[in-house]
Amino acid sequence: MIYTLDTNAMIDIVNSRRGVRERYDEAVRAGGEIVASSLASHELIYGALISPRPDEHLRRAERLLVDVKIVPIEQEDGLAAAELRRELRLQGRPIGGYDLIIAGQAMARGWTVVSNNLSEYERVPKLKVVDWVDPAPA
Repeated sequence: MIYTLDTNAMIDIVNSRRGVRERYDEAVRAGGEIVASSLASHELIYGALISPRPDEHLRRAERLLVDVKIVPIEQEDGLAAAELRRELRLQGRPIGGYDLIIAGQAMARGWTVVSNNLSEYERVPKLKVVDWVDPAPA
């Protein structure tokens, strides 16, 4: 299985949020591939840079990004995101722009999104999403 980390999941991992780091480690041990969109990587780095302790947060973010494959947004990802945006707009249920692109990329590639932002991602039909903060097994 390929998991793509939403920014909030990456923040939880670098901050060693109870349970999330363990679920990340379990997924790796089980042979799961962990990736992140270049967009999520950007969000993580930006957040570190504007934090009260940018040097510390940047070091922690970069440690995670060494272990995660960063995947650029490709044409097919953009197409999937555009189609998804249209569908959600027609339903009157739009989601945030970054989440939309992350979801589109995951759908185009058959990945499972790891996020605790279920209120956004659960609006996306057929998207596989898990919440590693939730105590239920992944």
